[in-house]
Amino acid sequence: MADTIKIGIPRALLYHRYKTLFRLFFESLGCEVVISAPTTQETLKQGSALAIDEACLSLKIYLGHVSELVGKCDYIFIPRINNYGRGRDVCPRYAALYDITCNSFRNSGQKFLSCSIDGIAGETEEDALKSVIIQMGFNERQAKEAYAL
Repeated sequence: MADTIKIGIPRALLYHRYKTLFRLFFESLGCEVVISAPTTQETLKQGSALAIDEACLSLKIYLGHVSELVGKCDYIFIPRINNYGRGRDVCPRYAALYDITCNSFRNSGQKFLSCSIDGIAGETEEDALKSVIIQMGFNERQAKEAYAL
């Protein structure tokens, strides 16, 4: 089952912080990881067409990267990052990213995966990634093994 699942990862926002973790995590399950190409003017153009006018440049670029992945993978992975603990907040758009993206691509037929990292609420990175595996139909043991790698 897992060897045919393609997971898309947009090359924007916190991609550079998490790229190795996310890639190895999904590959350990036998998934193929598809990463969008580096940002170009076309990426920005595509994202700008999808975003509201008041959206920041980073969000427009992100939507452009997602647009590139639509139709090329089974799931696009969009983590929700609320904060990393008290006093370690992030831009609110990180928490809303999944909702913004799903709304922008609601008619595409694309499936999205998400998880929530919220240090204040006790939602750790490990718990978040394990929840993604469960969403994909894997079991608890496989979730623990994938994160342990």
